[in-house]
Amino acid sequence: MYPEHAYNVASRKVNERFLGASQMVVVVEGKVQNALKREAVLRAIEEFQWYMKQKGGAAGSVSATSIIKRVFRMLHEGDPNWEILPSRQQDIDTNFFLMSGSPELVRLLFDKYRGTSITLYYRDYSNAAAKHALAAAKEFIATHPQEAVTFRLAGGLIGILAAVNEEVENSYRLNLFLVLLTIFVLSYLTYWSVLGALIVMLPSLIAQPLTEAVMYLAGIDMNINSLPVAAVGIGIGIDYGYYVLSRIVEEYGQCRDFDEANQRALVTTGRAIFFTGTTLVASVILWVFFPMKFQAQMALLLALILAFHVVGALVFIPAAVSLLKPRFVMLRGERIAQEAVERDAAAQISGVR
Repeated sequence: MYPEHAYNVASRKVNERFLGASQMVVVVEGKVQNALKREAVLRAIEEFQWYMKQKGGAAGSVSATSIIKRVFRMLHEGDPNWEILPSRQQDIDTNFFLMSGSPELVRLLFDKYRGTSITLYYRDYSNAAAKHALAAAKEFIATHPQEAVTFRLAGGLIGILAAVNEEVENSYRLNLFLVLLTIFVLSYLTYWSVLGALIVMLPSLIAQPLTEAVMYLAGIDMNINSLPVAAVGIGIGIDYGYYVLSRIVEEYGQCRDFDEANQRALVTTGRAIFFTGTTLVASVILWVFFPMKFQAQMALLLALILAFHVVGALVFIPAAVSLLKPRFVMLRGERIAQEAVERDAAAQISGVR
């Protein structure tokens, strides 16, 4: 949704007045029984919370150490100077004993003091914020190894978004590679030429980085919503390249001149491609004015990919053919011309009979 939507306005107000509406949950799993009663473990949890506030962008956090420090302060007449972790094991055991029946502590501990959770609060859940938070947590874990516990990442909205975006980012390149590889193989089988396959793929190879550049400038994240748009756009747009190149091959068989073949192809098939592409772009671009931000952004991406493919098919493919004068065009054109001559001869013989 757009920033001025009522939901986002309310979310900003909540984030301004409180620690943040978005959470990242880190589980601290003990390797031994009663691991959380150890001073070193409690210190590590406290250090992690401080580190995430300073380096990870967290606005606040809650953990078992937060409760213990408040109890320790209450035992010293509420003096703020005593809101610290106890340094003596006896004091730590006393605090846990006093809080053993408290629902506040019970919800943070599990498996008989063997594990606990740390909840970090964030005011932003964008892809950049999630990646930054996860990177900071991983950095702390790597630089502060623990013997008694293990930090497990990560739950909550921030953790889920970070995991999804990380998988999408990794899958996007693989998905794009597989799509382009499939197109290359099918194009090679169509024209039996590596150069022909590369020429027909020119619009896709140019349209994709241009679309990613627009996404960057428009602030559109690469996420689970925008990932399918690339494959769909390439799948639809690649057809225009086939139409133009195949028409050039046919026209070359008749005129035996690359420039003339390009001109004929653009006058005939080029008009049809321009009309079809314009119709598709015009129908999709209307979604840009939809009040939902997701639909509007995806419509913009799809319209751009289609438009780039139309322009690429009408500009780059004829230019590449005219410049490179590929041999497969000559061979296929000659074969098409020979087949036409044979058909005419067969028709004349049939007419004489």
